Amino acid sequence: MVGCASLKHQVYQALSSINVIDDQKKRKVLYEKYSGQKANNIAKIGKKQYKSASCSAKVIISISSMKSALKTANNFVFYCKQNEDIKLLKEIKSNMIVEYLQKKKDEGCKPATLKTYYAALKKLNYGIKEKYGGKGFIDKTNDKMYFGKREIIGRKYSELQIEMVIKGFEGSRYQDAIKIQAALGLRASEIKTFKLDNIQIGKGDSFRHRKFGQIDTTDTVKIIGKGGLIRFVPIQNKYKVYIKDFKERYEGNNQPFRRITKNAYQKKFFRITKKLFESRASYRTHEIRKYYATQLFLDLKKHKEQESGRMLSKEEQDLIKKYVVYTLGHSEEREDLIKIYINA
Repeated sequence: MVGCASLKHQVYQALSSINVIDDQKKRKVLYEKYSGQKANNIAKIGKKQYKSASCSAKVIISISSMKSALKTANNFVFYCKQNEDIKLLKEIKSNMIVEYLQKKKDEGCKPATLKTYYAALKKLNYGIKEKYGGKGFIDKTNDKMYFGKREIIGRKYSELQIEMVIKGFEGSRYQDAIKIQAALGLRASEIKTFKLDNIQIGKGDSFRHRKFGQIDTTDTVKIIGKGGLIRFVPIQNKYKVYIKDFKERYEGNNQPFRRITKNAYQKKFFRITKKLFESRASYRTHEIRKYYATQLFLDLKKHKEQESGRMLSKEEQDLIKKYVVYTLGHSEEREDLIKIYINA
């Protein structure tokens, strides 16, 4: 028990030696330091850019990523202790990570999950070398492991299913939270920080985006997402009346969901959706973001076609899809996310 606690402390110390990006300025400074490249657009600097510059193991992109990396690293180290009786992190050998990931694969972990585990363990490896010295446990034999092709599943909830989920939340403390997520496509972590002052119904400004041109912020909600990045999220058409009523009901309570925790909300969502849809492959709150993205695309496409009096070309539709991905809090360059979020 003492050895296990000691190993946990070593894991914490190793990962703590890695820079955690908790603000935009640090995002820019660290990218330029480790990549040797100039960062012209801070908003575009994320996991993908660090990975392209071969320095993703040297940084942890957010506080939540730190928590996730700690959990993955502790599970791996516990496996090494059970099977190899290690006492120090420096005793971890290159074959152990291969055996551990193969075990997780045999247990049914998907390629995307295995890649996430491997990325976290690469950070642990870098942290061990920084904190305790040595060569680490990742070498030429396991530096580029292949876990199989990522499966892209374009799921989304239908209108009827969304209504069923919302009804399932009735009477609970989350009954408004689920509607807000459906109306705005928020991450579960963004619900807690949602503020009434940021709702812009029937009013707004405009700003120019280098790719999408002039963007009107009328009928949007200002959201501060991952890394402190600000975006203006369009309110889904069918929820505009509800959002207006919600703002009036909670007047004087600027942050109505401040007492709601992400984990508790996700567990409630899991229980309700698993009971409603036993055959579904996923019961994650992220499914609501996919529903929102698809509906927003269809709404914007319909509006543009009515405005122009013609059918939109594939290029015009693709531009709308990139804008939808952008409103979800991702880079508009992430074309790979279109298939994941938009099923239309």
